[in-house]
Amino acid sequence: MKKICTFVINKENKILLLLGSDKDPQFHRSFWYAVTGGCEDYDETIEDTVKREVKEETGLDLKESIYLNWIFKYESLGVECEEYVYASFVDERKNSFK
Repeated sequence: MKKICTFVINKENKILLLLGSDKDPQFHRSFWYAVTGGCEDYDETIEDTVKREVKEETGLDLKESIYLNWIFKYESLGVECEEYVYASFVDERKNSFK
């Protein structure tokens, strides 16, 4: 399964971190912070996955995403995964975070 994770960065070069959620089986009751991530849908590119997951998880629109040439391979919940790592920059004209 192809997945992504992305470091969401604002114009001050701050990275947005998310807390684990009770709805997420991997981060259930987690005190760990995490970056935005998720699974590729069957009909989209990996770059479209980055945009969609950031919008779904944070409500933010992106200006640009850069693939960092970094892939994690692991098993999660019984499924073999390849996770592609990106750095994504917030579209400051539309939204921001502090």
